[in-house]
Amino acid sequence: MPSDLEVFLRRCGQAALATASSQVVTEGVDAFLDALDRGHPVDADPRLVPVVDELLDLELAAPAEAFGPIARQLRWTSSPRGDDPDGRQIALAPLNNHFELGEVVAGFLVAGAGCVYPEHNHEPQELYLTMAGRGSWRFGGHGGYQDVEPGSTFYNPPGVIHSARAEPDRPVLALYVLWP
Repeated sequence: MPSDLEVFLRRCGQAALATASSQVVTEGVDAFLDALDRGHPVDADPRLVPVVDELLDLELAAPAEAFGPIARQLRWTSSPRGDDPDGRQIALAPLNNHFELGEVVAGFLVAGAGCVYPEHNHEPQELYLTMAGRGSWRFGGHGGYQDVEPGSTFYNPPGVIHSARAEPDRPVLALYVLWP
């Protein structure tokens, strides 16, 4: 029987498919769901960081409405990008700590109210499903930031600079998926 976390992740995958902005986003979501099908759970001790508490105070819409109990099951860490070693502003919950996903790398990103997830790039292609909070994102090769509503998906080709900025009064939650 699938765990609550696995059921939640599959719901996120279905939500991402429903709002997929391109064929390549669909391919990324399919790679994520296939990795969940092939993989197996890994034991990981949960660990919360302060910025996650900020998120849990929000009223969340589908598919994030069930995120509170899930967030408490995840192993959160501060981001290696930026200077926030305690996770007070930005945190990641790498799902590879909880599932063997093969070449797929996935997780949740939380940027606290008013925080910026630093601009960066990497070789694997990446998709995001924004789940809570409105923010502005630099993505897909755009030179500037664009407002993104919760429930949106978007894609970053390999090597493209991308980033996120949370609104001043609300954190941002997003699922990220990188695949070869």
